[in-house]
Amino acid sequence: LASAAECLEPLPECEVHITIKSGEPYTSWKVEQLAKQLAADRAPSAFANGSRSIAMAPSLRCDRVVPFNASRYPGYSHRRTRGDAYAEARGLGEENVVAGAKTYVFKLTKAALQVAAESGAEAISE
Repeated sequence: LASAAECLEPLPECEVHITIKSGEPYTSWKVEQLAKQLAADRAPSAFANGSRSIAMAPSLRCDRVVPFNASRYPGYSHRRTRGDAYAEARGLGEENVVAGAKTYVFKLTKAALQVAAESGAEAISE
């Protein structure tokens, strides 16, 4: 998530979308908590040395979670880690992938946007 935040333009409307299939092991990834941990790791106290950059700011927050809708992505086709033969042997089809999948939408935190504004929107990363 840190590298994704560094790729965003420092604008409030910029987003990072992460879509995850329902069930294990995906739910154990806890992507919302990863963003919170990243923010905690980059708390404003990290600016004590006077260096203020978005790379050090609490970067991303989960703005919303929405059901994944594959039809919104023309040409979308899931690629399985173990290949199509593995899926076919177990009766897994495209509907098994998208059923219950969620898209987590992250935006830059107010702290990251403030740092960008204060630094004149210089480079996001150091």
